[in-house]
Formats: sequence, C-alpha cells, structure tokens
Amino acid sequence: MTWELLLSQFWSIILLFGTLTFFRLSKNKNQLNVRYGWLIILLIATTARLVPNIVLPSGANYDIESFRLVGDAILQGEDIYTKVETLNRHPYLPIHLYWVTFSQWISNELNISFVKFLRLSSIGADIAIALVLYFSLRVTTTQRTAFFAGLIYAVNPIPVYVSAYHGQFDPIPALFTLLAIIAIKKSSIKAGSWLGLGILIKSWPILALPSLLINLPYWRNRAYLFFLAILIPILGVFVYVLIFNGVPTMVLKRALLYNHGLGVWGYTYMLSLLAPLLPIFKSIQIFRSHDSISLTPRLSQHGIYYY
Repeated sequence: MTWELLLSQFWSIILLFGTLTFFRLSKNKNQLNVRYGWLIILLIATTARLVPNIVLPSGANYDIESFRLVGDAILQGEDIYTKVETLNRHPYLPIHLYWVTFSQWISNELNISFVKFLRLSSIGADIAIALVLYFSLRVTTTQRTAFFAGLIYAVNPIPVYVSAYHGQFDPIPALFTLLAIIAIKKSSIKAGSWLGLGILIKSWPILALPSLLINLPYWRNRAYLFFLAILIPILGVFVYVLIFNGVPTMVLKRALLYNHGLGVWGYTYMLSLLAPLLPIFKSIQIFRSHDSISLTPRLSQHGIYYY
C-alpha cells in the first residue's frame, strides 16, 4: 500500500470520528451562538475534501478512464453516444461532459492532473450542499440545529468518498435536487428549473418529481414544475445534437436505458420485467455478456481494483 492510500484511509477515519463527535455535541440542548457558522462550515467542508483530492493521484479506475475517453472524443468533435470507444462510457444526458472536456483540455494545456481538476466540480457542489443545509435550516429550526447539520454533512465520509475519493459527480444533481425541494415553497418555476438541471446531470433526480408535484396546491404550479423539469433536459439534448450532429434517440437510449455489469441498475431492472409483455423492453438486459465485469483483482500503483 502506497503512502497516499494509507494517508487517505487515515483521513477517512478522522472524518468518521468528526462526524460522530459533532452528532454527539448536537444532542446537547444548551444554547449555541455562532456568529460566523457558515464560514466554519465552509472551511471544514473544504479541508475535508481538498486533502484527499490533493493526496490521491487517481479515482475510480473505470470511471476516470471513461471520463478521459469522453473528454478526448469531445475535444475531437465526435459524438460520444455513437462512437465505439465511448459506448456506455457516458450513460448520462449531455451536460457534465462539458466539464469533463474542459478538465481534459486544462490537463493537456497546463500539464496538471486531470482527475484532481475534474473532481473540483463535485467537491464544490458537495461543499455547497453543506452550506445550503445550514442556511435553509436556520429559517425553520434553531441556529444550533442548523450549524451542526452543516458540520455533520461537511465531515461525513460518505459524500467525501463520492466527490473527493471516487471522483463521481452525484453531488451536483443532489445539490440541484435539494435546491428544488427548498424552492418549492416559494416558486414552482424555480423548483422546476433546479430539478430540470439535476435531471440533465443525471437521470435519478426525476424520482423527486412526484413528491414535489404533490406538495404544490394548484394545477398551474404543478404544470410549471413538470414542464420545466422535462423541458430543460430536452433542451440540453437538443443543444448537444446541434453541436455534435448527434442522434437524439441514441442520446436518450444511452442515458435512460443504461444497465452495466453485475446486479441491478435502478429502474431499468423494473422495465426489464415488462419484456414478456412489451417487446420494446427486451433490449434492456440485466446481464450483458459484452458489459460483464470479471471480479479479478489487479494490483496497481494506486491500490487494488477489479476489472
């Protein structure tokens, strides 16, 4: 095990200890008056994520390789949804790929680490979630509750693993979904816009749409929310198709019907159960021979991974 991996694992233990400590302190009923609570949360959340991002030279091997392939293809003006080398490498709607491409370009031009720059978008979104929790809870609860809620998220090792260790970008749609939930009380237009951006990043925020619609009192507001949540992803696909001469059906197929490797991948499993009744769903298979993953351990300079 390299010193980078050893330090990163030790850092995760520190974060876990911090999470448990803040959780215990939050149970104390004494009044708390923190003048610059948001600044404390910002500094702790930033430190918690930048340390592993600086130390770790790589993220999840398959995903980082996929990001590199996508970035190279986009820089060459190619359609990643039909290019053989990038099939299923970006099973999402087209917006995060622009950050991936920018990261690849910066890496090539300035000779800096691609993965460390790439992870900055997820890290920034993750830090923003901690701050949004703090500011939103200050309105509905006590300052103590809001402060410790932001702190607990700031040092929680699970989101830190996702953004700063793994390098995935789930914090971005999570942030947009959280903003949609907060905005629903004041504006269905803002809520629909935030949710639409979240869906454009990854498809899973659409799962929040039914509960948001139920919480709106008027059909007009529900229509605004639903229309914007669907329109924004469609516009994102339209812009990509215009720029790269893509095929809309291929973009939607890759993003909405993706299922890779072993086990179950979200709602595509439920759709595959309909295959005996509706032939259109026969193309969705839970186990694909050409996408299968062999659980063979390989040792690289950055640690053990599976391929």
